[in-house]
Amino acid sequence: MNSAKIAAALRALADAFDEGDAAPAESAAPAKRTRAAKAAPESAQPAATPAAVATAPAAAQPAAPAAPTPPPPVKYTAKTGPKAGTVGTGIEAVNFAVLDLAGKKAGEDGVPGRDKALAVLGTFKVSRTPELKAEQYQAVIDAVEEEIAKMDAAATQVSLV
Repeated sequence: MNSAKIAAALRALADAFDEGDAAPAESAAPAKRTRAAKAAPESAQPAATPAAVATAPAAAQPAAPAAPTPPPPVKYTAKTGPKAGTVGTGIEAVNFAVLDLAGKKAGEDGVPGRDKALAVLGTFKVSRTPELKAEQYQAVIDAVEEEIAKMDAAATQVSLV
């Protein structure tokens, strides 16, 4: 079969899908018969054509999955830096939280806040906040707040002694 015949057959098949009619597919050029096909009797039932399969009831096809629900909006209020008191949403909220942790002084363990902020991001397999997915924003903020709470608790214990 040359490319012109193949293109004609494909056009006929596409027209059959568009119209929902099996007639154009049947009028396409007949395929070459093989020895097995010659040995089979002519009165045998023909196999289902692609056009007939395409026009089968849609009940046989599984329903399309529902669209995933977007994650709830993330909010965080910056506690330090030039934007202290500013409420951020989305990636901005994550940036505020990470910057708050990074701005902390080294605690009792001697690890500065910047290193802890990078460690928190490392647990999510990223090194920068723009690499995070929207579904991870709240988890990152929670992890940052936990680290800040640990550092504040350690600083309070040291000051009481």
